Amino acid sequence: MHIFIAGFGCEVNSFVTARATLDDFAGHCLYREGTDPRMATPTNGHSDMVALAQADGHCVLGGTVAFAPPTGPLRLECWQHLRACILNDLRAAGPVDIVLMNLHGATLAEDGSHCEAVLMADIRAALGGDVVVGALLDLHGHLSPGLLESCDLLVAYKHYPHTDIAARAGELYRLAVATGQGRIRPRMVMIPVPAIGAFPTVRPAMADFVDWMGAMEEPHGILSVSLIHGFPWGDHADAGVRALAIGNGDLALAQAAADAIARRFWRERDELALRPIPLDQALAIVAAAPPGPPFVLADGSDNPGGGAPGDATHILRGLIEAGVEGAAVGLLHDPETVADARAAGVGGTFPARIGGKREACSGEPVTGMATVLCLRDDAMQRHCAPETPLLPVGGAAAIRIGGVDVVVTEGRGQTFSPDVYSQMGIDPLSKRILVPKSTVHFFSNFISITDRILYVDTPGGIDLGFRDVQFRHLARPVWPLDPL
Repeated sequence: MHIFIAGFGCEVNSFVTARATLDDFAGHCLYREGTDPRMATPTNGHSDMVALAQADGHCVLGGTVAFAPPTGPLRLECWQHLRACILNDLRAAGPVDIVLMNLHGATLAEDGSHCEAVLMADIRAALGGDVVVGALLDLHGHLSPGLLESCDLLVAYKHYPHTDIAARAGELYRLAVATGQGRIRPRMVMIPVPAIGAFPTVRPAMADFVDWMGAMEEPHGILSVSLIHGFPWGDHADAGVRALAIGNGDLALAQAAADAIARRFWRERDELALRPIPLDQALAIVAAAPPGPPFVLADGSDNPGGGAPGDATHILRGLIEAGVEGAAVGLLHDPETVADARAAGVGGTFPARIGGKREACSGEPVTGMATVLCLRDDAMQRHCAPETPLLPVGGAAAIRIGGVDVVVTEGRGQTFSPDVYSQMGIDPLSKRILVPKSTVHFFSNFISITDRILYVDTPGGIDLGFRDVQFRHLARPVWPLDPL
């Protein structure tokens, strides 16, 4: 069979001032046919589908693969350019039997368009109804009715952190080939659940939910189930939780499975949702605890992996004001401070003005004399998906201010691993507190050094408490914002 494989996505945060341009894609992942597919995306779902299809002897026709780090809505010219690239690649490929798209699902353009839904509608219109069309989705996507109508198969990651991307890519590929060969007849049903939030599957209740949900799958009945968590900070009418089931030729069976998933999620939503605590409460827990491994105070609201600026100072300032000793914060996006640290040199001091420069939600800069501990341009960290190559941290400096060690970076990126400290000369096991700027993706690597993990409630670009989030397009009423 002839299989066309391409990719596109950017987790868009509607509440930041940044806008995504073609440079954001080019600096992260933008390639055309002929480049190395193993580096197609940082999480490698694309290359898994390519490798499986090639191993089975199918003719793989590669299209543009374009992913940008989470940020604000796409500039219209960027969106239209990438849309045209993928559609032109599809036309140039000639007749195909299967189209597999590696998507994010929460990409929004400046005009409010849900990009993945528009793109898949374009693809379906170009191909007609006989070609099998499937898409791999991040569970933080927006599952709109239009996206559902354009595809024969939609498979989303089941785990958050996303440790199962390769497995889900393989699932989509196998279902698509079986559909193309006439061995199965997928029928999809999606049920909206009026809920938003963060639902990490590393927590026991959500892990049990995923295990229960996955047990529904069997080849002669339910082919696949997914729970879309949604991305509420991408302000869209289709943001929120969605239950998805694919039945083998049986729409009623798919309906029953999706309904069961939606009903159980609604019953257990309070237990499934992440509930961060105030910083003063977290610090009190740390102070009262016996000696042991470090505490992780996760700064999830300033997670660059959700489009936040990564330079919020709320926890850093709180640690300094509380006189906390033995704490390390990072990664904190501040290229100006990295430049100042380079000018001072290792062991030197300089008047620092750290963070608080990108968005109003970041707070005010932390000021004071800082000492340079380490300077590097080649630091690396592990991703939460174990099959993924090491990720570059980029230009970085480790500095000490007010008794707190801070890793500041030229680029904006999420903290996935304690490597961000150890590679910068900071022993994470010697610290009482570690503050990764990440909501959940840090968990898979940090749990190897400590199980003392607290989620801290602070203002930020993805405010987990939704205190100051001014939704304009989100469908209401919705839990937990409204009485339901």
